[in-house]
Amino acid sequence: MAECLRGVGNFEQTEAWVRKALRTATPGAPLRDLWWTLALVDLHLPPGEAIARLGDPPGAGREDGLEDLRCALGRIAKDGAIRIDCGGEDDVTLEGIAWGADRFFTSGIRDRHTPDPRAGRSAVRDMSLIHDTWRTFHGKDVLPSGYHIPLPPGRYRVALHLVHGREDPPSIPHITLDLVVNGKVILEGFDLTQLQLKGGSIHAKKFEVDIPEGFLDLHLRTRWGVPKISAIEIERME
Repeated sequence: MAECLRGVGNFEQTEAWVRKALRTATPGAPLRDLWWTLALVDLHLPPGEAIARLGDPPGAGREDGLEDLRCALGRIAKDGAIRIDCGGEDDVTLEGIAWGADRFFTSGIRDRHTPDPRAGRSAVRDMSLIHDTWRTFHGKDVLPSGYHIPLPPGRYRVALHLVHGREDPPSIPHITLDLVVNGKVILEGFDLTQLQLKGGSIHAKKFEVDIPEGFLDLHLRTRWGVPKISAIEIERME
C-alpha cells in the first residue's frame, strides 16, 4: 500500500501511514528505510522536523527500534556530521567532538585490542580511544560487508578509517580489498598489510560523495584476508 501511495506522489499521506506503522510495531530495516526516503528525500524535511515527526523515545528501559534514526537526525541537525566509533558500544565525546556507538552496520562482528571492554578505556580521551575498537568482516556473511548509513540528501566528505590490527604479526597473509561506495569502486586492490610493515596501523581513506537517495552504502569487497573498519567520519559540505 505504501509503495502504491508513494508511486502516485502522495508523499505526505504515505509518510504518515508509514510513521504510524513504525510506532505500532517493531519495525524492520525496509520499513525504516522507506520512512527515511519519504521524509528526507521525497518531502525534503529538515532533520529537526523529521525528529519531531518521529516523536520522543518510549522511555527508560523501552525501545521502539527508531533509536538509530533519531541519532542520525540529531547528529546532522546539531553538528552537520555523523561520526561512528566502529566496534564501540557507547557514545563518547572527545575534545568537544561527538562520536556515536557502532550503528548502521550490515554485517561483521565487534572487536578490540583489549579483551576487557573497561580496561584502560575510561582514562583515554583522544583518537586512540576510537582506534582501539573496530568492526571485523570475515567475508562469510550473507549480507554485504560494510555499512548502510542514512543521510539527508546532499554532498558529504567521508573519512573511512581502515585498520591493520596491532596484534596481527607482520607474517599475516596480505589483507587486500576493494572499497565500493554506493556501487562505485573508489579503492581497488588496497593492501592493508603494508600499513603495519611501514610502522602504521590506520589508513584514513578520504573522499567526497553525493547522496541523492538518502543512504551511504560502504561495501568492503575482500580479495584476501580479514579487513577491519575502526571509524567512519561523515561531514555535510552544504
